Amino acid sequence: MSAGSTERRTRRIAGVATVACALVAATAITLVAEELQAKARWRHVATEDGVRVSVLPDDKRDVPLFRGETVISAPILELLAILTDVNRACDWNARCLESRVMRRTDDLNLMFYSRVDGPWPVSDRDAIFRARARILKHGRKVLATFDAIPWPKLKVPSGTVRFARLHGSYTMIALSPFRTKVTYQIDAHPGGMVPDWVVRYTSKWVPVGTLAGLRRQSRRIGKRYAAFVARHRPKVVQAGASATPRAPRAH
Repeated sequence: MSAGSTERRTRRIAGVATVACALVAATAITLVAEELQAKARWRHVATEDGVRVSVLPDDKRDVPLFRGETVISAPILELLAILTDVNRACDWNARCLESRVMRRTDDLNLMFYSRVDGPWPVSDRDAIFRARARILKHGRKVLATFDAIPWPKLKVPSGTVRFARLHGSYTMIALSPFRTKVTYQIDAHPGGMVPDWVVRYTSKWVPVGTLAGLRRQSRRIGKRYAAFVARHRPKVVQAGASATPRAPRAH
């Protein structure tokens, strides 16, 4: 190959690389811009029982995205243990009628069934969920997600409507060994006909009931999840301190 041919080939490769880098940069800028725009559109609608509730209206959805944010005086791993113990979810979760594990791969990956009470005159709702949790940033962050999946083998109970769509998440940040910021977010289509007042009720008070319930449950679990915490403690570097016995909590 001549020197001229080699030089032309080098220029072509450099040109392709430049275009590729430009496309990647443009995509990254677009994603950041969309994220910032979404953050700007979240609208605060209520603060109750220490939970700040916001909604993100969307003309393409019958129900807006909604989220609740609070700080709970509990270690991050204990809160994760409560979330993954779905057989006990009705002890604390807002409007829960039934919750049970259908299949469990390990502590952090499972499939479960859930049925919730619909406020009169709305029918109950149910779904089969695939749930996953990840421990991130050396244990200072946890992301737990649950997604409704099709499961025709399980019949819908009488008087119940299956969720058409539901994606939810808990994002938890360790503020200290004994304080955790929790953000609970839902994107759902309930299926069937739902009055506007029920949509407004759900958007405001489900995050409050769920996070306030999680806080109450964290105060009464004692050492129930000591084994779970021990299994995952090697992954955890506590925020600002080493893992030590639990501090007393105010009730």
